[in-house]
Amino acid sequence: WVVGAEFADSAGVDMISSSLGYYDFDDPSFNHTYSQFYKNATMVSQGATYVAKKGIIVMNSTGNEGNNSWKYQVFPADADSVCAVGAVNTAGQIASFSSYGYPGKVKPNIVSVGSATVLAGLNNQPVTGNGTSYANPNVAGLIACLWQAFPNFNNMEILNAVYKSADRFTTPNDRYGYGIPNFKTAYRILKKQVNFNIFGNNWLVATPDPFTTKIDATFVGQVDGNAKLELISPAGQVLFSKPVVTEKEEVYTQSFLNLDPFPAGNYVVKYSDSLASRSVNIQKQATTANSEWLRIVQGTVFTGNLNVLLMAPETTLASLRIVDIKGSIVAERKLNTTTGQVETIDFNIHHLARGVYFLQYLSKSKKRVVRLLKL
Repeated sequence: WVVGAEFADSAGVDMISSSLGYYDFDDPSFNHTYSQFYKNATMVSQGATYVAKKGIIVMNSTGNEGNNSWKYQVFPADADSVCAVGAVNTAGQIASFSSYGYPGKVKPNIVSVGSATVLAGLNNQPVTGNGTSYANPNVAGLIACLWQAFPNFNNMEILNAVYKSADRFTTPNDRYGYGIPNFKTAYRILKKQVNFNIFGNNWLVATPDPFTTKIDATFVGQVDGNAKLELISPAGQVLFSKPVVTEKEEVYTQSFLNLDPFPAGNYVVKYSDSLASRSVNIQKQATTANSEWLRIVQGTVFTGNLNVLLMAPETTLASLRIVDIKGSIVAERKLNTTTGQVETIDFNIHHLARGVYFLQYLSKSKKRVVRLLKL
């Protein structure tokens, strides 16, 4: 097992699905004992632990010893960082042959279908089979898909999300462990963390602020179902209402367009659904001939580099800066401007982390700030 894992690591493997376990040998002097559980005492558990430290997800069948004299899991399923998988049938009932977890830790970690499992047999005919060796690769494929959706999380963060999603997470036992995972729930656990890293608690953002002709409202879905976005005037009148069908934790952007005719003042963008409501204030500038002298070509919500269009409002030495939410300058351009001259300035900031930034125009006589959102 250890030699195979070493080769797998050298080949760049990200996951190991192992349907192999040890406890007795042809030579009884090599047999493992219950006293070796959870002590990283066996060669195979030491190897599996080291593989996990390398960043590889290690999954192992818990074993088919539930009806046998040994009864408990096999090694290396005992290792803390190994995801040990037991077997249930399609009704979610534990298979009698599925190994028990030895007292002292939550083992198995999760369970999956390994009793009367449908397989591809000879001549493409479906057959059934029994064993935790079916349960483990079954759920390993789903975990691989989850990791593919969130490649920036490490192996243990992915497994912890899977455990938290399972139906017995708060009441684990020695047969089911944390239970049957729900991968939609696991996805949302990770997605919520991603969203928090980007938005913090401000899951509704309206840009640019101030605006003249257009508002982009970016928000994180709070429910599975119907929601709406409203633009409300300074007098409290709902000017526009946009229905949106959302999924929880998914990110959406809706735009309010052609806002030139509306007067300057304090407007409100409001999100509401069956459970949540949130509003943000946003200022409208008066639309004049010179009101659009600083523009973001691709809009204030962007993913890569930033292209700024400047119609110089004055002849002066000015500075264009990209500033993060802490006030630190992350990019800057010094400009000698001439009134009326049009310039395009590119900021190579694709490497910046997701989040809120600000574009600042600064001179001796003028200052303008545009809020940006990098996805």
